[in-house]
Amino acid sequence: MKKISLRKIFSFKWFLIIALVFFVLFIYSKLGPNNWSVVMMVDKPQIEKGWSDPKGVGINTGQWEDGAFISGDGSTLFYAYYPGDLINDLSIGKLKDDIDVYYSEKPFNGGKKHALSEDKWSEGGVMMSGGDIYYMSNRNRLETDDLYKNGQIIFDTLNKSEQDPHYCATKDELYFDAEGIIYVYKKNKSTALPSPINDGSRNIQPFLTPDCEQIYFASSRGDGVSKILRSNRILEDSWGEPELIVKSKYGVGEPTLTDNGKTMFFVQIFKSAKEVMNSDIFYVEKTAK
Repeated sequence: MKKISLRKIFSFKWFLIIALVFFVLFIYSKLGPNNWSVVMMVDKPQIEKGWSDPKGVGINTGQWEDGAFISGDGSTLFYAYYPGDLINDLSIGKLKDDIDVYYSEKPFNGGKKHALSEDKWSEGGVMMSGGDIYYMSNRNRLETDDLYKNGQIIFDTLNKSEQDPHYCATKDELYFDAEGIIYVYKKNKSTALPSPINDGSRNIQPFLTPDCEQIYFASSRGDGVSKILRSNRILEDSWGEPELIVKSKYGVGEPTLTDNGKTMFFVQIFKSAKEVMNSDIFYVEKTAK
């Protein structure tokens, strides 16, 4: 049997190692530290049992897609768009542009700017109820948001930034959040929801099922990371202990469901190796009762 010298073996071994290193560097140069498909593979959200694996919608980009709302029949997705890293840009007080509302029709592969989007002002938190459109805008006060319905301000009484409106027609209740507290506006009065909905942590982005008996919302309780919770109404003004629905490493929010409750959309935040933040929209479908 012909002998192979150790020198050749080690030479070949180092050749493979060097080749592998160059291959990895080549792939990394192509993907880059902000390749969101790679980041998403690592940061898979944890979903409540009974839902499918999350799927991203075709409108997702390396920019900021947020404020998701799906129409009751599941045909149209409304969302807010910002061309950049919204969290970091807000932290340094320098926005590249205003935030605008877009919409996309199923299968959600392309978006169009909505007519309510205005230059200079930022809009978001869109939800539809019947023929009415609710949203938030800083048109009235540049540094804070107010709630609007069909282009008209609803109220300006809290002297706070009111955001994320959700109108539940069955009980004629308008839900929203202000400074991390969820409120309900009814009979011309705003009232903070009691514990366990508001618990001292940041609780925002309320979404009500059509019968107004379940509320989905985003909460930072526990570990300070935004997660999606669900609570059942017990009495007119009381709610049960929230259940965890979705969580991830850097945060999820903006829960929104079709009227039949079989499809849920939500927003997930990601962070790249270069500390760049990105927000994308995903959906899951019911797999069990």
